[in-house]
Amino acid sequence: MWCPKCKNEYREGIKVCADCGCDLVERLNEAAEYAEENGDFLIDEAENLPYDELEGNPEAAEDSDIAAGEVEGNTEKKEISPAYVPKRVKYEDNKSSAYTFLLVGGVGAVLVALHIFGVFNFNLSPTSKLLTNIVMGSLFVIFLIVGIVSTRNSARYKREAAAEEALTEQIKAFIRELYTTEGIDNACAVTDDLGTYEKWELRYHFIENQIKGEYPELAEDYLEYITDMIYNELYAEQ
Repeated sequence: MWCPKCKNEYREGIKVCADCGCDLVERLNEAAEYAEENGDFLIDEAENLPYDELEGNPEAAEDSDIAAGEVEGNTEKKEISPAYVPKRVKYEDNKSSAYTFLLVGGVGAVLVALHIFGVFNFNLSPTSKLLTNIVMGSLFVIFLIVGIVSTRNSARYKREAAAEEALTEQIKAFIRELYTTEGIDNACAVTDDLGTYEKWELRYHFIENQIKGEYPELAEDYLEYITDMIYNELYAEQ
């Protein structure tokens, strides 16, 4: 997600820019539309010119680039952490890959064997037949190896997924037993006069801190993942 005014990037789930208060957009090219609709000048007049005008006016384009560079130099960069991938998803992906590679590799190996024993005759010269069998046989052997590795990985991810899901339910139960939505709002001083982003920030960080305090060993990406999950379940209607 991107801010159409200051062009800062935010992770998924945030809807409002913390610096400008603007609604975030999914792509930066929507920022120009936002500026045109709202009459805003993002950095200077040159930056709001259509792309074809900037392209035809090197000086304006250069000024726009300089201005953008100055803003980037004075703006604190926000660290964007990659989205957490649950172990269950990794298990399903590896299982699907294992089945695909084993099936293709197995069928291909059978076809190569039939070709070697003359069941299929493509009227190739002995040399061409030998090269074809070596190349295709090697390819399908590699498919089988990848399938076996994926099968082993899927078995490992299946065990890890079960443990992770048990931990996730344990953390969710921990929060539900201690807090209701009203209790969280009271604990972090959420009031009706606060904006949507301010409410989200106070609630989110309160839940995150409670989880971190009880489970300090959690990885940062998993902590964000479970915090998002709990927040969305508690405040789904809001």
